[in-house]
Amino acid sequence: MLRFILGTGGSGKTAYIHNQIEELVRSGEQEVILLVPDQSTFETEKAFLNLLGARLCKNVTVFGFDGM
Repeated sequence: MLRFILGTGGSGKTAYIHNQIEELVRSGEQEVILLVPDQSTFETEKAFLNLLGARLCKNVTVFGFDGM
């Protein structure tokens, strides 16, 4: 499923996405792909590592636009 999350700066888009992905992974989803701008791939991967831990973090793949 493809979802577009739109909103102004500071409206909670990032928190919403992190919460939704956390729910998916904790409920057993094995493969979640998140497409982000290239300059934020490292920060996004680091955030999911902190949020989910090393074991569950492997179920989330973060791609930059060039990586796709």
